[in-house]
Amino acid sequence: MQTLQERLTRLLECPETTSQSLPDLGLYMDQLLSLVNRQATNNDDLLTRTMVNNYTKDGVLARSQQKKYHRYHILLLLMLSKLKQVLSIQEIKALFNPVLRNIDSPHDDILPLEEVYDLFTELKAADLQAFCDEAQASSLRLTERLTHIEDDESKLALERFLTVLLLAAQAEFARRAAKELIADYFMEKPESGVEQE
Repeated sequence: MQTLQERLTRLLECPETTSQSLPDLGLYMDQLLSLVNRQATNNDDLLTRTMVNNYTKDGVLARSQQKKYHRYHILLLLMLSKLKQVLSIQEIKALFNPVLRNIDSPHDDILPLEEVYDLFTELKAADLQAFCDEAQASSLRLTERLTHIEDDESKLALERFLTVLLLAAQAEFARRAAKELIADYFMEKPESGVEQE
């Protein structure tokens, strides 16, 4: 049985792809899906042809160039695979608009998408390490709080239950925080001063 620390360490060991390690030559749809899906950390991250087509129609993925996809497309899809777990397409589009400006023209972005992606992966690695450190500390506090339970099997079951409950609560809080930030900073608000009938 793996300890919580061993499991978290194993999850951290999945290296994130850097933008420069991705091909910048034209890939056909099947090649694109194969490449992006190899980066998936779980089945929820897997992309299909239909999803790629819908993302393009929804304006969160640049159109292919003569049926070929380049590094810009791959980076967008890698980010979309993370965001789609938490946000709606409308929220993703609102998030992308001020930064990527024109999804079909990478030259209009505030920063090149490669820089944005690499900065994201760098910050993510540090944040996930801090998260794992705090999860381990939380697990130790939990163990201390349950010393009065004498049956080891019952204590272990309760520790696991509370650990999963805490992780789920943290994930739900992070999801709500992301949605609130999008609503506050990225979604269009009705103009004030417009008279209501």
